[in-house]
Amino acid sequence: MTPRKIVFVVKSNTAVTAPTFSPRSPASSGGRLDVMLRSIIVALLDPSGVRRHVDFYAILGGPPNPPITLHFIGEDIAEMPFSENELAKIVLKVLRGDKIRGVELLKKDLIDCIKDLIREGYKLYYMHEKGKLIDCSYLRNPAKVGFILGDQQGLNTADERALKSMQIEMLSLGRTAYLTSICVTAILYLLYRCL
Repeated sequence: MTPRKIVFVVKSNTAVTAPTFSPRSPASSGGRLDVMLRSIIVALLDPSGVRRHVDFYAILGGPPNPPITLHFIGEDIAEMPFSENELAKIVLKVLRGDKIRGVELLKKDLIDCIKDLIREGYKLYYMHEKGKLIDCSYLRNPAKVGFILGDQQGLNTADERALKSMQIEMLSLGRTAYLTSICVTAILYLLYRCL
């Protein structure tokens, strides 16, 4: 049994907010957009197809028009590519204004998205190596559970203060800092094991 809904909210401080990058080199031309792409793929794709019970909010904070949020809706996505380059092509289309089934472009920042999710009844956790060690006791009960993560730079001080003021609990996978995509994979493993 899994929660009815799982959401990942990931903020990239550097990922570009315009269709100006090459899908062949999202790391160098997209402001480390590759970090976000990899995380989206591992969150939404499993061997049997798209994880319909998972949503992903990709908050892009780089130039020239931050913030922009791409909301990937698991239950609506037609198919999820295995390749970062193919997903980068989808992101390019969305940033150009094309309509892609299961992907919304929102002019919202991290805090706006979190407030929306709280209103929708999600129990949210901020993943950080200084948090309490995550275990099954945090994961068994919520019907809607979400995890907030940063990119290779982490969240900025203002975002962390805002999360604290909203009483969002900080959890960790241990004292080591991991790649965002590895954190997403580990969280999903724990969720499926615990429920």
